[in-house]
Amino acid sequence: KLLENLIIQSAKYSAVATEVTGRRLSSNWEVRGIVYKSLINVDKEKYLNPTIQSYVNAINLDKYNPRLKTDLGILYYNLKDYQKAVSVLSEAIRNKQDYPNAYYVMSKVLKDAGNYP
Repeated sequence: KLLENLIIQSAKYSAVATEVTGRRLSSNWEVRGIVYKSLINVDKEKYLNPTIQSYVNAINLDKYNPRLKTDLGILYYNLKDYQKAVSVLSEAIRNKQDYPNAYYVMSKVLKDAGNYP
């Protein structure tokens, strides 16, 4: 319970940091997404949409960053939303064709979705 409370407090601080130090910094949104993602198992209904929106905001500010798109793809993969995972991972691969993490996650998505041998 202590760890859960500390993570919740971290989520509050990351939200404040984003609002105070800059909504225009993709790294602020990325950290916010990471913290919210760690809380999805605590309360999926409360933290899932803020997690996704934080990653989307980060991506909108850093459109060619394959790591952000791969992280969002992993989130969709874990939610078994394979169509969205493929879409965002395809963007990551288009942005950086030599980024191995995106290819690795894409292979897992396609295999689990039944679209890959």
